[in-house]
Amino acid sequence: MKKLKKISAALIATALTAGCAGMLPVNAISVDDIPGLDYEVTVTPVNNKRLAVTLNFTQNPGISSIGIGVKYDENCIPDYLATDTPKGTSAPAANTELRYSLCPIIFGKNTTAQFSATFYFDLKDTVDSEHTFSTCIYTYHTANGVYFNASDVTSRPLDATLKTESYNLGDIDNNEKIEITDAQSILEISNTTGSTSYSVSAANKNLSNLKKKYPKLVCGEVADVNQNGLIEEADAKSVLTYYSESNVGDAHHNTLIGSKMIKVIEA
Repeated sequence: MKKLKKISAALIATALTAGCAGMLPVNAISVDDIPGLDYEVTVTPVNNKRLAVTLNFTQNPGISSIGIGVKYDENCIPDYLATDTPKGTSAPAANTELRYSLCPIIFGKNTTAQFSATFYFDLKDTVDSEHTFSTCIYTYHTANGVYFNASDVTSRPLDATLKTESYNLGDIDNNEKIEITDAQSILEISNTTGSTSYSVSAANKNLSNLKKKYPKLVCGEVADVNQNGLIEEADAKSVLTYYSESNVGDAHHNTLIGSKMIKVIEA
């Protein structure tokens, strides 16, 4: 069995705006077949229709080549030609029948350097679906010989799995509209503990209880429209302003409210 080491307590760090730079860490992985080989999986929203999945190899005992596979779900389209890898890599490919993006990395000599590989996936119209990616290493070579070489990538155990879900910032009832009721809900959530603010991390820990009143609430980040880590009266006021501007046809300036966001919800 693969060892999954959480590098974030709940994997519900600050959500990333589609189009913003940055990564959400998912797992630190130790590969059982290769002692000393560890990597982390991260997901980056490139825009609201495109995700990047990166394997960052943080521990390398010495390799001359390695084959990496990322299995994707049916709502994704792999852009394998855009795969970003170290120089010398053989041509990446995709097995669309099995839904795998594959990439053999050839170093040409034994190296212990850290490295990374990024795979890109375009989302189909069902962008609000959960999106699942899993990783595996299907071949591995050293200067002294081959550790393993699987003829069928599906014979390799998957090392990590993550799921993402999209939502609209400020849309508490997840109906793709920003309304007065959303502002009211944010104000109520901010007073959950009788204080003037409620942290996003606390809201995520209490999500199952919050869902009893707000069943469509995806995560605490939905209510934190200024993205300062707190759900406050200011967030409710901002949503109310957005709603008022929408009603009179005014343009929205310097706000992310209503923007599509991507959230890692499970690993």
